[in-house]
Amino acid sequence: MVSIKITDMPSKYLFFAFVFLLPLSFFLPVSMAGKALLAVLVLSLLILQIKESLQSKEIVLKGGLIRNSLVAFLAFSLASLAFSKNVTQSFFGKTEGLDSFFFLSAFFLVFFFSLSAFKKKEDIKNVFFLFVLGSAVSSILLFFLAPRSAETLALMISLSLGISLYFLFSEKKKIVFGTLSLLFFCSLLFIGFKLGWMAPALFAFFIFWRSVRERTDKRRLVLSLLCFVVVSGFLFLPDLIEPRFSFVDKVSLNNSLDISLKSAFHDAKSFFMGSGPATFNYQYALYKEKTLSQMSVEQSASGFLTVLTSLGFLAFSSLVFVFLYFFKKEFPRFLNGGSETDDVVFLVVFGIFALLIVNGIDLALFFLLFALLGFWDGSDDKESRASFKWLVAIGLIFALMSIGFFKFFAAENVAVKAIEKYNNKDINAAIVEMDKAARMFNYSDYYVGLSQLYLLKASDIFNNNWSLDDDIEKQLEEKQKNLRDVASQAEAVAEFASKIDPQSLVVWQNLGLIYENTSFLIEDKTDKALEAYNKAEEFSPDNFLIYLARARIYERKGDEENALKQYEGAFSINPSYEGLQNKIEELKD
Repeated sequence: MVSIKITDMPSKYLFFAFVFLLPLSFFLPVSMAGKALLAVLVLSLLILQIKESLQSKEIVLKGGLIRNSLVAFLAFSLASLAFSKNVTQSFFGKTEGLDSFFFLSAFFLVFFFSLSAFKKKEDIKNVFFLFVLGSAVSSILLFFLAPRSAETLALMISLSLGISLYFLFSEKKKIVFGTLSLLFFCSLLFIGFKLGWMAPALFAFFIFWRSVRERTDKRRLVLSLLCFVVVSGFLFLPDLIEPRFSFVDKVSLNNSLDISLKSAFHDAKSFFMGSGPATFNYQYALYKEKTLSQMSVEQSASGFLTVLTSLGFLAFSSLVFVFLYFFKKEFPRFLNGGSETDDVVFLVVFGIFALLIVNGIDLALFFLLFALLGFWDGSDDKESRASFKWLVAIGLIFALMSIGFFKFFAAENVAVKAIEKYNNKDINAAIVEMDKAARMFNYSDYYVGLSQLYLLKASDIFNNNWSLDDDIEKQLEEKQKNLRDVASQAEAVAEFASKIDPQSLVVWQNLGLIYENTSFLIEDKTDKALEAYNKAEEFSPDNFLIYLARARIYERKGDEENALKQYEGAFSINPSYEGLQNKIEELKD
């Protein structure tokens, strides 16, 4: 694998544009805007470099052990993809996750381009400034507009506050960075995201620690200490104001660790190769504790644990080694008083390392991480040359991958329109949009959504009022025909979803629900519903909703003995579920 030497370095201006626009992308009224922006950046860098390398017909290779470790990380991710539970999902990911092979490849290319894009330390300093500036604009917008992902924006504001604090204590622009620090501080209060205070607390600690070592200015020492105490206090103190946005983790770190260890030690393949990129949701459903949410969870509470679960120990150890090697080289330099830019690079990478332990994989974090590691590894003067064909091959492969991603991107936004149509009570229009999304991209979630829309339409037909002016018998015949057609469509798309994603709890649970409801509308398919629910149980043994569904079916069939067993099974998992205990006592009497 190669890194690219940029001759005239216009690529650095693309980096500058991206880091400024990234925080603003979360205010765009389209889904996955940040991901699409990243794909466009990487494609633009590839096109630019291919154009510039046409004359020389060669590429200059740079980088050392960090580069080789990231090559290994991507190679192990590719091997994990080959053994994935769902190759399509592992390739492009789900809507929120970032551990898919496509995005790991994109971050990998960001690293290689940044190896040579930044020739001067002033360049990387401009990256920090533009990132802070973009976060400042997004912080102001936050007070007027709701972003698509306030949690991700909070992490950007958190890192920007840390960077601003560092420059506040080390540069002459005290007013500028003091004002920005105050803006970011208020924004984090407004968001109410506890982990958002971790990065600035780490920065403030190192600022205080450096001030203690230098002992040149007592006022700076006292101020940096107060800054550390105040900022770190917000990790533990309750919210001082009612936040506009607040977040509750669906899975804790302890639960995440438990799921990851159960998944990793299931067998040798799971240990070394994981379950496949972007497949944490399968492992969550399979190994979660009884008390955890029944909803699908796309990634662990820890980015490192997501990598361990989905990509396996080999990829996990490669990524951890990158951090350890970086700290081994950079920490002594920081202790001995390195340059201002080197200090901030160290602090940002260290902050990202800490956040990946206690927070999930995030677009801004991973982009900054790979870009900064490329800048740091690119300072090595060792160079070699490779054939231009390497660059063309990489460009073509990523371009083909991008075609699939942009189909997914377009389909997701069509699916969002379908949901909006449904919310506006226009089921027919919602069906048209969701069907369009499913045809654009073969994604099980779209077929699940489409089957549910068909079921809702069938319910509307069933409950439709009669017209006394028309022939009742003719109306009945037409209604039964429409019911059969729509219910059959609901079953067909739900069954198709089970074929393209046979490992998914959601798919089988939905199929059981479709069969259960169409049994009311056209013909009895409760046996098929039970089969689907039994299949769902294989992928989530402690899901009490499955027990409730089977209990409903047995109760309708008049089989109170089996119904009671299912209700008792649900009770053993979730004894606090409202009305469940009364139902059990009723069947026992």
